[in-house]
Amino acid sequence: RAEAEPDVDSWEEPSSVRILFRGDEIDDYELLEALGHDMRLAIGALLLTLVVAWVHLQSAFLAVVSFLILVLSVLLAYLIVNLEKMGLASFLVIFIVFGLGGNSFLKLSDLWKKMKVDRPQMAPLDHLTGFYRLASLQLLPISMTAVIFFVHLVSLVRPLREFGLFMATCMLCRIVLSLVVFVPALLTHEQLVAPFVDSRMPPVLAAVLQPPKQLFPWKLVGDRVADAVARLGKIILGGVGVFG
Repeated sequence: RAEAEPDVDSWEEPSSVRILFRGDEIDDYELLEALGHDMRLAIGALLLTLVVAWVHLQSAFLAVVSFLILVLSVLLAYLIVNLEKMGLASFLVIFIVFGLGGNSFLKLSDLWKKMKVDRPQMAPLDHLTGFYRLASLQLLPISMTAVIFFVHLVSLVRPLREFGLFMATCMLCRIVLSLVVFVPALLTHEQLVAPFVDSRMPPVLAAVLQPPKQLFPWKLVGDRVADAVARLGKIILGGVGVFG
């Protein structure tokens, strides 16, 4: 039986032939596909930050507020910078902010609790005023880091300039939102949300919304990690001494 001749007008691809396409449109499409996949990973990092903040802050309310501040800081920075087209380097800002940005909220919450313990008789207005002063000092290193990122504007490489500008703007927006939104949220949680949850909610739901401090053994885990790092350091130093 004779094999049929291939149709020259057909787009069917013979098994031994591969057709590859190149061009700006193809490259842009592949880039957007890769960024879409990575953005899903960034959302995962943001959700993980939400869970950690929920447990550490002992409040679902404060965790959601910190979650919204992180998202708003990126959106506000994007509107302020107003880049015509974001480069690949600028997308790193999203991962950095979502992954590391929640640390400042944990410090502010710990500072708020420490002031309440050290000065229990202080009037609410005096407590809020003093906290703003200490919180400003606490956030000062972040503002200095933002200034360092602004130094990237003198770079001759455009993606690096965009990254520095976007990152610095995100950090400054997060500082402003922390002082304007998160600090009042701490006061609202203390005077309204926490009493309502404790008095009106069922015990199980209250424990979920405001996890007890003993829910996760932070000190035990921290001690174990410190011991492991110390042992690893001894092993490394011992190995260096042997080979030295």
